[in-house]
Amino acid sequence: MHKTVIKGSYDGWFVTVGIDGEIQMLNPFSKDQISLPPMSTLPSVIAYHPEKHNEEYTITARLYRIGPDFRLVTSKSVMQQSHIKKVIISSSPGIMAMIIYGFCGKLAYCKFGDKEWTGIGTDPKLVIGMLYLTEERSML
Repeated sequence: MHKTVIKGSYDGWFVTVGIDGEIQMLNPFSKDQISLPPMSTLPSVIAYHPEKHNEEYTITARLYRIGPDFRLVTSKSVMQQSHIKKVIISSSPGIMAMIIYGFCGKLAYCKFGDKEWTGIGTDPKLVIGMLYLTEERSML
């Protein structure tokens, strides 16, 4: 797990984000890996230029829950360390991952096999935790 950070875990799996922007589920015992869509496919990413040192990402950002969005050029290390807050994996049929990202805690999801993250809503509420639903009950 060289140059990766752990942003979540589920049932013996870690969710890792690499400095290269790859997001994966990793089982540290079996060494199995499942790729999730990369950081460059988050809804906030306008452009990704891996060749531009310390300016790889252009994103839309909002510093406060209410206020205008603005464009920000940032590095892959800032994206890895700060932009992605948490990744949660659901256990229900049709397994999917949800991600909290951005300064104001926006939400996106993917189903396994998706190539990109899909944003959820545009309401500027701050998300710091996550809730997902199963057929039987709500889980925190």
